[in-house]
Amino acid sequence: MFFLDFSLYRTCGMFLRRYGIVFRELLTRESILPKWRELLMILRRLEDRGEVRGGRFVSGFLGEQFALPVAVESLRAMRHEQPSGETIPVSAADPMNLVGIVVPGERVPANSGKVVAFRGGVVIPNGERAAVIRMTASGSENAERWAFTMRISSAWKCVSRMEPHCFSA
Repeated sequence: MFFLDFSLYRTCGMFLRRYGIVFRELLTRESILPKWRELLMILRRLEDRGEVRGGRFVSGFLGEQFALPVAVESLRAMRHEQPSGETIPVSAADPMNLVGIVVPGERVPANSGKVVAFRGGVVIPNGERAAVIRMTASGSENAERWAFTMRISSAWKCVSRMEPHCFSA
């Protein structure tokens, strides 16, 4: 039983670090996933300890939602920012590709050669995506840092700009 709880804690921690906010529909792309009720037990324990916050952070989704405190603060700060107009490419195979799940739009398959691009938090249509420079993998540490920074910033920018009323943190 101890090992099962430990692996569930690790799984919840991984999802919280990856997404900042966890709710059932968000995890639909995950391939190997414990039952939601098992994750829910662990997330409730983490909430009781004060490590995560429970509430309704993203509107339009049913059920309980849990967030890291830093994610809640980031969402509050992003709510008042104006879109920059910057184009942000995200690999379709990246876990941050939430188009059709959290972000409105047609779902993009998680193929390694495809790219999803966002401008001002809105998905760029297929016709315009061809003009977006694709991210290329290189061995340099700076390229890895840039890719990581782009993933994190695109997650917050895209999710927080869905609709002005989407976040009620």
